[in-house]
Amino acid sequence: MPKRGMVVGLIVGATLMAACGHNSTADQVASSSILVTKVNGKLNLTSAKQASLVDSSGIIQHFNTVLFFSKTVILASQLDNNQSVIFKSFDEGKSWHQIAAIPGTVRQLNFPNSQTGFAVSQTGVAASSSALYETSNSGQTWTKVFNGEVEALDFLNTQTGFAVMKTASPANSQSNAYIFHTQDGGKTWGKIASPLNPSVISASFSFVSLKQGWLLAGSATGAGTQVKYLYETVDGGSTWSKVTQSPSPGSGPEPQPIGMLPASGFVNELQFINASQGFIQLNQGSFLETQDGGKTWNEFQLSGLPIQSEKSILQFAAWGPSSFSVATSRMSFWITTAPNQWARVYPPYRDAGIFSGESGLYALSDKGELSSVETSSFQQLLSRVPNGTIQIDPFNTGIMAFATSKIYFSADGSHWRQVPVPEGWSLMQGHFISSDFGVVVANDHKVPGSAVLELTNDSGSTWEKINTKFYPYAIDPVTTTSWWALGGTEVSNTSNTAQLGAKEMLWNLYYTGDGGKSWDEFISNWHFVGGLDFVSTSEGYVWIPGKLYRTVDRGSSLRALIFLLKWVLKGCSLCRLHLGGLDGLWEAAAIRFTTLSMPGRTGDQIPDQGGFMDCLHFLSVLLRYQFRANREAK
Repeated sequence: MPKRGMVVGLIVGATLMAACGHNSTADQVASSSILVTKVNGKLNLTSAKQASLVDSSGIIQHFNTVLFFSKTVILASQLDNNQSVIFKSFDEGKSWHQIAAIPGTVRQLNFPNSQTGFAVSQTGVAASSSALYETSNSGQTWTKVFNGEVEALDFLNTQTGFAVMKTASPANSQSNAYIFHTQDGGKTWGKIASPLNPSVISASFSFVSLKQGWLLAGSATGAGTQVKYLYETVDGGSTWSKVTQSPSPGSGPEPQPIGMLPASGFVNELQFINASQGFIQLNQGSFLETQDGGKTWNEFQLSGLPIQSEKSILQFAAWGPSSFSVATSRMSFWITTAPNQWARVYPPYRDAGIFSGESGLYALSDKGELSSVETSSFQQLLSRVPNGTIQIDPFNTGIMAFATSKIYFSADGSHWRQVPVPEGWSLMQGHFISSDFGVVVANDHKVPGSAVLELTNDSGSTWEKINTKFYPYAIDPVTTTSWWALGGTEVSNTSNTAQLGAKEMLWNLYYTGDGGKSWDEFISNWHFVGGLDFVSTSEGYVWIPGKLYRTVDRGSSLRALIFLLKWVLKGCSLCRLHLGGLDGLWEAAAIRFTTLSMPGRTGDQIPDQGGFMDCLHFLSVLLRYQFRANREAK
């Protein structure tokens, strides 16, 4: 029969801190992980079977560039294998639609009007592999119009545009940066004489009219610093003059003059809203404002925006002196609703857990809000769950909510009544298959190793202890008598020669067909476990850090689903796997977290360096992955 998903690990605080202690062994872009990830559309099983994998099309998971065309219309690109998928939102970023794909990694999007747009995409490791693409139908299709090392781009209309490009210098073998101009939609470009420093490696344009515009450029970087130059044109780009610059290397330790561009931080984005007022956002630096056309700059406080989001701005748009839209590398979109007041519009919620069952898919937010997830981008708030709730257990006649010492029941997700639980219990995990019958893992002595299985047949009015030959960690009842469990046994730690008699816990899979009177043990000897979910007495899944196992023969064999990824899940015991849904669709989700070792800014990870605090603060974004596999006929 269809069955709800299972979540393991109610003691979130301790488990999460343990998960944070694992350093990522991934390549330069990995500081968090997910359980199931797209790998060329295939999941590889150890058997001959394969399962196709598709992620929900309305969920942006990691964007590398964003364009705010207006307050309501936003475009974003997301790297997917060797191409960038283009998403579009018409509601400030609340929901998203895939509209196209462009080869390579899109580094900039630029639209002079609603129909015509341009994209700079890099197809290789070297910047010289970049190309310019054009669309004339609002991003539905794209055509390559130019190959060149484009560092910055801005089109004033469909034909006229400016770019900072690097070309080989006749005097040496290095590439120097120059300002270029096009009058035929980017097909051909001509160099403009300008005072631009040839060592520039990053830049951003901003025009307020066809005549007046600015260019912010940054040269080679140092330890957290970069020399920055601001140039201005008042004749449509024919000539450019330097307005100001930041201190040069070796200028000494003297205090920086007030109003000068700072040495710290790296050029990311420049935007003027009129001839006098403009803003600069610096990566690993400040958000700055000018009110005199760029001559002086001062730090601008985005008051009301959470500090983690302010420090991770990827792109922004200024609609007025105190009206902004912001996209962050934490994969969130924010807007100002009033001066100094911000609202997060995407993701629609941050979930502390995602749970599925016969009554649907649900998300539990970090604020204790329970929502039903109607589609990949829409969720309906049902109610606030009782205080302390960490896990919910949906079934066909209601929902159970588990806290660390209490259980609650609701028939509609809105009104809750407490299920009787003996005084002093610490609930570690559990599941109900109806409002009457459930089995929990409870620790009534609050010391390691004292957890036991407890059963109720009468909605918690009475509880019966189930004796086991193992230390229970997780339980998954399929029926009132058929249960699967993960449990541990203590064995001698032969690898610890320094401490005589040292013990360690090894974890195995267990099954009972008689309500816990006897148990079959399936030796696995795992050192760490995550959770389990069984769809029948014969078929189910077990996951441990980095691996997902499947059995179809009641545990006689476990076949690993192999994820051939450089940034596959490492050390996360908070993964959520949920089986069920229509037509055999299975759903998997995971809490994302930063590790203590983070290699720096990436488009899909959290760049903040306070890894441990971020791990506790930034629990998760809802990530849903659906995959379809060949299943044996029932």
